[in-house]
Amino acid sequence: VVEGRRAMPLSKRAKKVSLTKTKKKDPGEKRSAYVDSLRSCIEGRSSVFAVRIGEGTRATQFKELRKALPAGTRLFMGKKTLMCVALGKAEEDEVQPELHRLSAVVDGGMALVVTDEPRAAIEAVLASVRSAEFATAGFVATMSHLLGRGPLDPDRFPSSMLDTLKKLGLPAAINDGTLELIDDFQVSRQGSKLSPEQAKLLKHLDVKMDIFAPEIVAEWVDGRFASS
Repeated sequence: VVEGRRAMPLSKRAKKVSLTKTKKKDPGEKRSAYVDSLRSCIEGRSSVFAVRIGEGTRATQFKELRKALPAGTRLFMGKKTLMCVALGKAEEDEVQPELHRLSAVVDGGMALVVTDEPRAAIEAVLASVRSAEFATAGFVATMSHLLGRGPLDPDRFPSSMLDTLKKLGLPAAINDGTLELIDDFQVSRQGSKLSPEQAKLLKHLDVKMDIFAPEIVAEWVDGRFASS
């Protein structure tokens, strides 16, 4: 170092950073980023639709819906609290007039569609992704399903499934190389919640009780709120 001169500080780019010690993003930062992203998107578009899609929506269904939306349209799904914060819970903290009214109807199992497209275009997309789905545990059965005593369809239930079916509660046995029920078995009862075992059995039987049917429940269009 030349006398009378200070040594140049080490450039930040020259410093080595161990990837194993890289600090993970704080959960609070992720929440703030979500709120900022939603607000920024709303400020650049004319409409926000609150869409009920159901709390049990699978990731594949969500991706399918997002893919089907028109270009320039954004789909947001997250915790109710964060969506309400982004929209504004009162007039003084809403990003646009009357958005706090939309915030009041947001509930669990909802998504927000932010767009410049008319409502009819969004409804057409929602109708296009409507589909029957296998019910999961906790779903309230929409029908009763009874398996009668006797042989089971060998194409659907080969003899190798004996142990699997017994674990699911079926009174099954092998007779002459074919699976059969030694007694009637109630797989589901209308109005009752499905257990994990019942849900699996219904899937084996190819019985789809649930329906993925997203629908608009409220809207904010050109600064005005309206519920459906």
